[in-house]
Amino acid sequence: MSTLLVLELDGDAQAGFSFKLDVRETFYARPLNSQRGHLPACPELFSAFTEWRQRYAGLGPVFRALTHSNPHQITQDSDCQSAMAAFRASAEEVKRQLNQWLNQSSEFIGVWQTILSEGSISLQLQTDHVWLQRLPWEQWTVLMGRETTFGLVLPEYHTRDRRQAKPITAKPNPNKVRILAVLGHATDLDGISEDQQTLLKIAGSDAEISWQSSPTHRQLTDLLRNEAWDILFFSGHSASGEDGKHFSMQLTPSEQLEISDFRHALRQATHNGLCLAIFNSCDGVGFVHQLTQETGMVLPHLVLMREKLPDVVAPKFLRSFLMAFTQNETLETAVQRAQHDLQDDWERDFPCVSWLPVVCPNPSEESPIWQNLSNRVHRNRRRRSLAMALVVGLVVGLSFFGIRETGYFEPLELSGYDLMLQLRPEEAAPDDRLFVITVDQADLDYQDNNGMKRTWVDDNNGGKEQLSLSDEALFLLLDKLEPARVIGLDLFRPIAAKDSYLQQQLKRPNFVGVCSINRQIAPPSELPFSQTGFSDLAIDEIVPSSGKEDTDGAAYPIVRRNLYQMKSKDHSKCLSSESLKMSRIKGKTASNISCLPEDYVPSFSFVLARIYLQQENRGDFDCQKLSAGTLELKSGSAEVRDELQGTIGPYLTQDSQREVQGARQLMLNYWRRGPGDQKAITNIAQTRSLRSILEGNTFRSESVDDKIVLIGFTELGEDELLTPLSKTPKGTVHGVYYHAHAASEFLDTFLEGRTRIRFVSFGLEAGWVICWSLAGGLVAWKFFPKLGWSRLGGISVIIVSVCLAFTLTCAILLYGFGIWMPWLPTLIALVSSAGITLSYQYFQVMHNSWVPKRLVSYRAISHSITGKH
Repeated sequence: MSTLLVLELDGDAQAGFSFKLDVRETFYARPLNSQRGHLPACPELFSAFTEWRQRYAGLGPVFRALTHSNPHQITQDSDCQSAMAAFRASAEEVKRQLNQWLNQSSEFIGVWQTILSEGSISLQLQTDHVWLQRLPWEQWTVLMGRETTFGLVLPEYHTRDRRQAKPITAKPNPNKVRILAVLGHATDLDGISEDQQTLLKIAGSDAEISWQSSPTHRQLTDLLRNEAWDILFFSGHSASGEDGKHFSMQLTPSEQLEISDFRHALRQATHNGLCLAIFNSCDGVGFVHQLTQETGMVLPHLVLMREKLPDVVAPKFLRSFLMAFTQNETLETAVQRAQHDLQDDWERDFPCVSWLPVVCPNPSEESPIWQNLSNRVHRNRRRRSLAMALVVGLVVGLSFFGIRETGYFEPLELSGYDLMLQLRPEEAAPDDRLFVITVDQADLDYQDNNGMKRTWVDDNNGGKEQLSLSDEALFLLLDKLEPARVIGLDLFRPIAAKDSYLQQQLKRPNFVGVCSINRQIAPPSELPFSQTGFSDLAIDEIVPSSGKEDTDGAAYPIVRRNLYQMKSKDHSKCLSSESLKMSRIKGKTASNISCLPEDYVPSFSFVLARIYLQQENRGDFDCQKLSAGTLELKSGSAEVRDELQGTIGPYLTQDSQREVQGARQLMLNYWRRGPGDQKAITNIAQTRSLRSILEGNTFRSESVDDKIVLIGFTELGEDELLTPLSKTPKGTVHGVYYHAHAASEFLDTFLEGRTRIRFVSFGLEAGWVICWSLAGGLVAWKFFPKLGWSRLGGISVIIVSVCLAFTLTCAILLYGFGIWMPWLPTLIALVSSAGITLSYQYFQVMHNSWVPKRLVSYRAISHSITGKH
């Protein structure tokens, strides 16, 4: 990396020059080192340089003769020999005076010592003194033989308007660097055809060179205005004042143009992409000064000739320059190599031609690099970026899917599942096939106050507890519920009824009781096993309460799954395998017992739905499948089968499966039946309390006609659970509503063909995650070049839009088709892939666009905000 130096000079040849040398890391950084001082007057230097210029101009006829005649004969001519000898002597005097002036000044010693102490340097001379700009600074012995580039920086320059619109004219072939080579009047064209072929060969297929010989004023402006060019090369005669402040160029014998004559066309050319101009003409320094006087005129970088190169040498310079520039050398290095080639190959016949080229950069613009001008190289880079985006998307997708398969994302994915259900639109009305009767503390007090004695039974902890329903209350209730199609008692009743009439009521074929396999609670003894179901739940996790009244320290299970079949256990009080086998043997002659399980038993909600559907002649209940634990219900296109066998969907860890080993389950599709956490669940059906039915005549039996009636306990702090619709731990509901939702889903599946929540195969899940991860990388790859890192907000908006589109896709699949796809893990993979791809492209751009930075004076920096310096 080159050390960046800027040398500012201000003064005149008679009084001397004050100087300032800054060493900086970047263009706008504070100087790392700064030196100030004064250079003495140097009239002898400027006198010698004036003589050198005059003698160089006098060699014009000799140079032309060397081009068209025998060089050996010309060089043997005495007049030619005298002119050449005098010119070479003048050049040596200029070099001697220049080095004496710079090296013998006591105050300037620190400058060249600083230069000598550095390795590779980029020296920029900043001055508005025309004669200093014309001097051959490359002949300073301190710079010679070192890795040093030199350039001129004017104190005043224009910056490009970054808010300008897109170019009006685009390149016809964006894969090529377009070069406009203009040959002015009196340019010697002998041998130009061979040079043209050589230059095209050097530039290769990445370049297109258009040669224009003596174009008219209008032709030149049309070319600049209506076509897009990357590089402008002009070779011809020009004239400037002695002070270098005025400049004109000779296009044709009758047309001599100043910058003001084609300022608008040149401004449009820069707007269309012109970033480099090479002017081979007399005193190109005058061109720079006039260019800075044009308001808003921005030509980022210039390569000028202090004096005009001989016509035969100009294409050779361009050839050497392009040979280096097309190898992606910096602009200054390419000019330096061209100077070296001119010195080695041409100065024997054309002395001092290597003194003439000089770079004049605009410090506020990035130095052009060939690969940045050639869209073919850009496309190759884009292809590499695309390949990297695909690799990143694939690796990130596979990585996140692999992590997901370990179960690491299970809590996060289940939370995302809950959020999706919470955002689901609300159902219009309750399920009119269901009716819920609640029993709470007020109903218990009602029974006790009315002499309805509730029986004491043993609990599982060695103590005693009262039943929630007395025999009398249950008999009265069942009598009022006579028109119901199915009655389900979601209250444990592990003893036989004492009243014979109640016993007959309980043996009705439409009455269903509950038991618990895990808690070892028996069902009502009067019921046949075909009318008994377990109430055990598939619990995902336990969530502590949040300070709810009367339940301090309580914790509630989250229930997302519908556990509809479990394997019976030996010696279980709830449908043990021994009792099931005995009942099955006895049931072979019992006409009132049907579809008895042997090893597997159904859930409470499933038995309710089965009895209801059998009266509708819907649902294929295969007793053999039921007893074998492979229960699959089918009716037309509708079916119920285990969607969570093994590790599928979000349940990927053993912890999430351990409570339901040997069970059949599916995701319970909770439909929102109302606003809020609790009403969304409890509004599943019309609800009445026990006391409101037993007392008075307000209850009409017709209200439960042909319905499933569920009777359950709803006292605060008892039999409470959380659902995916519970946004906080305060959103608990009671178990009877869970069973209502489960039964409702069975009915919806077979009677209405409503979709259930399903999962796709392992391969489709993997493809889903990988495809969206690839999409994130491709979006970042596609839009980064258009918006750039500086417009990170725009890229963020696009990525957020893609994330919203992905979320909407997941919602449509879930709400419309009941298909749950991995959401949050895929979303994380999408964003990660996009972020990594963006970072890669950013660092790639930073790497490919790095060039040695240029420094300007405080005067230039202080005016950089305004645009005109």
